Amino acid sequence: EKKEAYTKFLAFRGVSAQRCLDLLQDLVDLDYYSNVAAPKKHRLVKALIRLSGQAELHPRCFTLTSLLKEEKPVAGGSFGDVYKGKLGDQCVAVKMMRVFGESDIDALLKTFSREALIWRQLCHPNLLPFFGLYYFQERLCLVSPWMGNGHIREFLKKESYGIDRLLSLILDIALGVEHLHKEGIVHGDLKGENIFVTDSGRACIADFGLCSIITSISSIQFTSSTRTRGTTRYHAPELHRGEDNDRRSDIYALACVAYELLTGNRLFPELRTDGAVAIAVLNGRRPARSPSCWVRPHWIVFGACSKTAGKGSLQCAQWLAKS
Repeated sequence: EKKEAYTKFLAFRGVSAQRCLDLLQDLVDLDYYSNVAAPKKHRLVKALIRLSGQAELHPRCFTLTSLLKEEKPVAGGSFGDVYKGKLGDQCVAVKMMRVFGESDIDALLKTFSREALIWRQLCHPNLLPFFGLYYFQERLCLVSPWMGNGHIREFLKKESYGIDRLLSLILDIALGVEHLHKEGIVHGDLKGENIFVTDSGRACIADFGLCSIITSISSIQFTSSTRTRGTTRYHAPELHRGEDNDRRSDIYALACVAYELLTGNRLFPELRTDGAVAIAVLNGRRPARSPSCWVRPHWIVFGACSKTAGKGSLQCAQWLAKS
């Protein structure tokens, strides 16, 4: 009976679907589900995402109005351009989907809507906030706070920081990943370019376009066969073997980010191609320890994250705190 009722629920369209989506989002936003009934919240979010995808609608509370944006983008990726804008008195980042042809529109709308849905459910100091959706000339935009310090790699190029400051930033990232995993979410593309630094100097994770929701029963993968599964240089061994992203792969990527921040180099800087990196990782190779910039307590960051990744749980925040 429950399965039949759920099938009927997913068949809602139009006004009925819109009302259900609005109600589900209102329920997810209740403090009760955030603080007491997390497993129930995960099921509600899963239902919200499935109905939204099939009905091609999203909760109305997502929609923003009266947003101004600059004419030229300040950055861009494979699926969208980023503009600086204004929402009231606040500077915002406006990520606008890039359309190359009519056939792209439906797929990109679904991609952006899914990212918005999962992003909207997250609230943590080390995760970039989501402000809402905005339509500009029929093109969907994701709106978030403007990060004037740029991503973390840009931030660290501007000034030299001591080991304590670097570990503080890594701890911020670890806490953000930990929260995602508690919410049943796998990021799937953790890297320096997807981590920003706030005005107060805290690190926060962004770009949830490759996220997946993991439950005890099943998972909703937000990736498709036409999309990459994150960035190869940050891939855990199991991803090179063709397995899906999970908590372990997030933690491995966190270890790669920690290594990058502490050494100033990407993982295996001597290897120029993704294929060479994949072979090295599959062969069990680990990055070289540099005596000039590492002391043993900080080398343990990479080791702790790598070892923890194999267990599928996140304990690196505690390791970092002890360091």
